[in-house]
Amino acid sequence: STAETTSFNEIFKYFKSEIEERSEGRIKVEIYPSAQLGADRELIEGVQLGDVTMSLHSTAPAVNFVDDVAVFDIPFLFPDKETARA
Repeated sequence: STAETTSFNEIFKYFKSEIEERSEGRIKVEIYPSAQLGADRELIEGVQLGDVTMSLHSTAPAVNFVDDVAVFDIPFLFPDKETARA
């Protein structure tokens, strides 16, 4: 659901080129920026149904589907980045 002007879209384009090149064209990646397939909730539902293979979204809408994901939205859960990464 990210816009074409974001850094995420640049990462997606790199991902596409790497997958297609490494699979020698056997795998084709299609990118649908700017919420062309729907907002976060619709994308998550699309993944569940098998209509969408992969999506990137924040954790907030995922909480509606998996309660445990809410742990990532607790403010100040970790004192610093090093602790969080550990």
